Amino acid sequence: MKNILKYISFCLIAVVGLSSCEPDDNGYREDPRDVGGYAYLQTRSLTIFDYDQDLSIELFTDEGVTVESVEIIEDGSTLTTADISGDMATFNAADLGSFAVDSTYSVRVRASLSNGNVSDDPATISVVEAVALGGDNPEAAPINKLDDVELEYSVSTTSAPIDEVNLWVKNGEDAEYMIIEDLDLDTAEGSVSMSDFDYSGLNLEVGDVIFYQFAATRGDLTEGAEGEITVLEEEDDSEDED
Repeated sequence: MKNILKYISFCLIAVVGLSSCEPDDNGYREDPRDVGGYAYLQTRSLTIFDYDQDLSIELFTDEGVTVESVEIIEDGSTLTTADISGDMATFNAADLGSFAVDSTYSVRVRASLSNGNVSDDPATISVVEAVALGGDNPEAAPINKLDDVELEYSVSTTSAPIDEVNLWVKNGEDAEYMIIEDLDLDTAEGSVSMSDFDYSGLNLEVGDVIFYQFAATRGDLTEGAEGEITVLEEEDDSEDED
């Protein structure tokens, strides 16, 4: 009797194990790696500047199996069919529609394989900020040490080119920004010393707050990162010597 129960238990385990690997009526399986191949979305973040850039998908297959088509699915509908070339496929960000910073797209990457199976993987595409300020940018400076202030920035896109980066400054939140001309800023990263430009027009006094913004532009699109510097009382040079 004990041996019979062991045999029955073994059969049940075997049946469950086999059924978990079997495709359903549509050819899908829980683990796409069991079907002979799958498509993995490599590009999972974009910026607003990447509106016309290609997203990359890497294709993996067992020997003798090929990927015949790759669809990008959102809410059950096909957004687009990717272009396949070798072991890679691509589709354009424009197929996602318009997007803004902090928006996300939950899609499924569906690959139809030559063996009749289909893999279906979820993926999330996030739209992130392209422009960032340096972590060491000061939040305050003595009024007589403003020339020593260094402002760093960086611009990062998925693949889109940036036309230009400009620095804008103003005195106080309610004032209007003015552009700093002739800085010729790098479109990837860089730094600006306040001694590099004339800020006398801001008419700064102790207690004022300098607002500054590094703004990147591509075509008609602009994104900026803003920082603040509080103007402190004059610092005695002898304090530096101590």
